[in-house]
Amino acid sequence: MLVAKSEGGVLTYLHTDALGSVALETNAAGAVLADQRYYAYGRRLDSGNTSGERNYTGQKIDQTGLLYYNARYYDPQIGQFLSPDTIVPEPTNLLIYNRYLYGFGNPVKFNDPSGHYSVEELQKHFGVNSFEELTALFGEGGQYEGNSGWYDILRAAQDGDQITAYLPNPMISISGSFMRNEEGQIQIDMGRGYIVPEAEFAKFGGYRTGMTYNGGSAEYGMYHLEGESGGHWATAASGTQATADLPCNTWDCVAIGYDMAAIGGNALYSVSLAGVLPSGGLSTAGVYSGFLISHGASAAGLYHTYEGLATGSTSTVDLAIGNVTTWASPLPGLGAHMQVLQLAWDIIDPFVPD
Repeated sequence: MLVAKSEGGVLTYLHTDALGSVALETNAAGAVLADQRYYAYGRRLDSGNTSGERNYTGQKIDQTGLLYYNARYYDPQIGQFLSPDTIVPEPTNLLIYNRYLYGFGNPVKFNDPSGHYSVEELQKHFGVNSFEELTALFGEGGQYEGNSGWYDILRAAQDGDQITAYLPNPMISISGSFMRNEEGQIQIDMGRGYIVPEAEFAKFGGYRTGMTYNGGSAEYGMYHLEGESGGHWATAASGTQATADLPCNTWDCVAIGYDMAAIGGNALYSVSLAGVLPSGGLSTAGVYSGFLISHGASAAGLYHTYEGLATGSTSTVDLAIGNVTTWASPLPGLGAHMQVLQLAWDIIDPFVPD
């Protein structure tokens, strides 16, 4: 966290609020030099007079008024990121499927640094061109064979996070912090000017390091990542495969999320109409809510398919099936079957030849 800045040999101290936003600037005597307040999503409450590039939640602001959150740009005027999140970190949380959403839609409580190393950044770092080539590095015969835990750490990490690697004996460990050089290569700063490539650091806690412990081979270890989002453990175990990204890189998790929401809304609609809710009787609120959730999710899923067609992530077959299931979903007795059919298609779609 930035706590001070020096300009012209004069040291100015920066004071932050609970979210890490720069709120006050003081001199060495404690006198207030400048102050700044923010609305919930980061728009300035008044003109303010703080200087420097650090702003809302401590992030850098550029000349356009956008905030740079390490992996994406954020516009505090609209309270949205300008590009989608590259992963779905909590597939069971429907809010996450709005990939432009900031702080779970609750910026008073949550901060969203969103600086994790994306799949695209890791592909650049490793010099590969696809997700399949990336995961192959951690599979059989790959450079990191047997050390899928390191991949999981890389996907959870961002610049500045603290990383510790342990041998099977937890008393033996090394630590450092993640950083990137000017070429975007991921490195570990171990302090005192000693910077090593991430691959070298990974070997310490990884499988088949060539190191010994109690006369035997140190076949696996542990990694512990400590960042702004909390702690994250991963095991460097032989014979396992990275799992952090596989589901949502094989399946379209956003589409499946819409499907499940549509089915759930239809179920609420049906039981409310039948009067079999625990409260008993016909639930008008349940009927309307279920109808809106079900058909709203179906329509959102169809729009998502249209968007994917423009980027090449969906096909004309996907669009044709989506149109049939969406427009048929309001039909009594048929709608639920159409929504289940859409879910089934989205599950098997990755395995159907183009």
